[in-house]
Amino acid sequence: MAYHSPGSLGPWFAGPTVMGSVLTFGLLPDDTTYNVFVFDNEDETDPENAVASRLGIPGMGFRLPAGLSPQQSAHPFRMSLTEFDLDYGTYFVRVGAVAPKFAFGDSDEYWGVDSPLTDPIEFVVSAGVEFTDIDDLAAHVIPEITTAAARGIVFGRGGTIFDPEANVTVQEAATMFLRSVGLPVEFEYALTMAGQQLIWDAEADADAVMTRVETAEMIANTMRLLLVAPELTTAQVDSILANFTDVGDLNAEQRLNLAICVQLGIWQGFGDGRIGPHDVLQRAHVASSVVRMQNILF
Repeated sequence: MAYHSPGSLGPWFAGPTVMGSVLTFGLLPDDTTYNVFVFDNEDETDPENAVASRLGIPGMGFRLPAGLSPQQSAHPFRMSLTEFDLDYGTYFVRVGAVAPKFAFGDSDEYWGVDSPLTDPIEFVVSAGVEFTDIDDLAAHVIPEITTAAARGIVFGRGGTIFDPEANVTVQEAATMFLRSVGLPVEFEYALTMAGQQLIWDAEADADAVMTRVETAEMIANTMRLLLVAPELTTAQVDSILANFTDVGDLNAEQRLNLAICVQLGIWQGFGDGRIGPHDVLQRAHVASSVVRMQNILF
């Protein structure tokens, strides 16, 4: 079963939006709780008619997004729509914030007021695609590809073809990594947003083929954006990369980025002593990477 969204309707904070199976809000104050309602009718606004709901969700995300000042007491918030056991079809999410509760004097009375629900966000639950050209890949890679496709991060090449060994360009990689962390972006704007988020140079050649060491930099920058990249000493980097035979010509920054990917479990190497820093990035590689990133973040 796959979830995807053709787009979002109406701004609220910096969202919400739906990308794949993930409902994302850009800014949610920590001291606020939220109610999420799923409807099967775009015009429905009565929570009692929701086909699914989650109530009393704390407004707690994981990190402060890049570009926000520390004075903005807010975090990104994400939840998976797979929590709702929905049949195939088109659905609409509406969200309402429950205002902070304030105590008055010595009274134990607290007041909370529900805000109006947001505009509806359309998403579709569809049958997952069974790709016919991935059966010869490593056993752990196959479910990662189908998961990335089901979440709307990567797509097939048409029909049941995934094309796992096809090269990935800078523009494609930026699109996939931004989507993987809940930043909905159209393909043509991905490199611009990557530059704004300090993930990649916005002036880079969009059609250039990514190498794995360049991809490690994009992954590490993404994890730094979310403040989940580990701080590693040179000795720790050397220890993490000690078993790889093909990293001797890398500079210190490249070694650090690779070590971050290995330390977080996003990359494991090829099992033959290589991690392939100068290999070109393939679609199977990026599908595995984005799913492993999401497993860390969500």
